[in-house]
Amino acid sequence: MGWEGKGLGSTQQGRLEPVKVLLKEDRLGLGKYEEEQAHHLESTSRRKAMESERMAEESEEQKALREQKALEQENLKKHIHEINSAFYCALCDKQYTKISEYESHLSSYDHHHKKRFQEMKQSSKNPDASQARKEKDRRREEKELKRMQEAAMAAAAAKQGPAMGASPDSENPPSLASATHKPISFGIGKAKLNANAQPFKFALKKK
Repeated sequence: MGWEGKGLGSTQQGRLEPVKVLLKEDRLGLGKYEEEQAHHLESTSRRKAMESERMAEESEEQKALREQKALEQENLKKHIHEINSAFYCALCDKQYTKISEYESHLSSYDHHHKKRFQEMKQSSKNPDASQARKEKDRRREEKELKRMQEAAMAAAAAKQGPAMGASPDSENPPSLASATHKPISFGIGKAKLNANAQPFKFALKKK
């Protein structure tokens, strides 16, 4: 207890060995010790049985129930695997369980880097394939350009059609006599002026 096996205290009068605790039940409460002892004796009376031992001792009903549960678990795992297969990236060999994580991976730098690297390897191994792809793109662009030109020519022909089908009188400009406007007479009030009425004339007198 003390320094080099000596007792505690100013004069080393303390005991050399600690007080032995044979039964510690000061904080267990009434009946708690007996309860724990009963559970301990029941749980440690025999060892835990293995799975093979439990299967050997089970009845036919228990066996059928166990096999049914195992089959349901297997079907559930297959169903989940089929659903998650849509979120599998074969290029990066990564499996995701959420669509947000899968979309984030597709837009990541790692995925695009591996994709470009694979395309570069394929083009270097088979140069004819890249040339054929370029030729296909060129033909597609030419086809689109030709379609745009045909559409523009059809629109221009549709605009020229009404102008060519107009009457011959529209081609001749109107004469000067017909272009002369008749005088317009103005009246005061809502009543119309008589055809023989003279129009008003205004004149400014010099002072």
